[in-house]
Amino acid sequence: MRGDMLRDLFYPNKGNLFIYINAAFLLTMMAIGVIAPITVVFGYFLETIVIGILNVVKMYIVVSYSPTHLRSTRKDKGGIAAIPFFIIHYGAFVAIQSILGFSLFEVAGDGVITDSLDILGNYQKVLQFNGMGWVLGSIIAGNLGYFLNNFLSKGKYKDYTVADLMITPYVRIFVQQFVVILSGFFMIVFSSGFAAGVLLVLFRTIIDLIIAAFKEGSTMMRNIALYVKRPEQSVEEIETVLQKISE
Repeated sequence: MRGDMLRDLFYPNKGNLFIYINAAFLLTMMAIGVIAPITVVFGYFLETIVIGILNVVKMYIVVSYSPTHLRSTRKDKGGIAAIPFFIIHYGAFVAIQSILGFSLFEVAGDGVITDSLDILGNYQKVLQFNGMGWVLGSIIAGNLGYFLNNFLSKGKYKDYTVADLMITPYVRIFVQQFVVILSGFFMIVFSSGFAAGVLLVLFRTIIDLIIAAFKEGSTMMRNIALYVKRPEQSVEEIETVLQKISE
């Protein structure tokens, strides 16, 4: 049983191939000095924006083509009007997490970030970091590949409603940003930029592999569902929830 779970989690397959490629690319580019470790840290902050944009695209597809959404939506709620609402509250979340991240480096006093509240100005600086084009391109390619391979090609949008997609990005983002901020803290306090960059990529890769392992029929998801379900719930019901929050 444990072997099956480890296979679901770490064995390369079509569902996690982009994750391994992205991790190998970032580690190689850091090792040869093309990308600075701090660039990777802020690149993952920018990924929050990429995930939000893709989620807006998913919501539009669901509104237009999901039979599940069309069956569950009444005329007076849901639909296209939910998209600008998501943009507003997700945008506020991105602004807050950006200020927290920028504050960490402002306190460090390295001169790169001088005003944590200047969100747009700070992101302009971040985009000019050495190797940011490579990092951002890799992040966009990885997320776009997962979107095409998982959400579109497998037809998952048919099983979603807009309400499902209103909260799904936050599960991944909360965990991701915790790891990013922790790595940034180690980078500043211990002055071990390369080691912190490597740990960040490895931690992020493990998180992404866990999320990708929440796929239909996996031993890992079945065992977690059996563990957390209440007596009145079915395993299949919990598996459906796990799949949706890992999207």
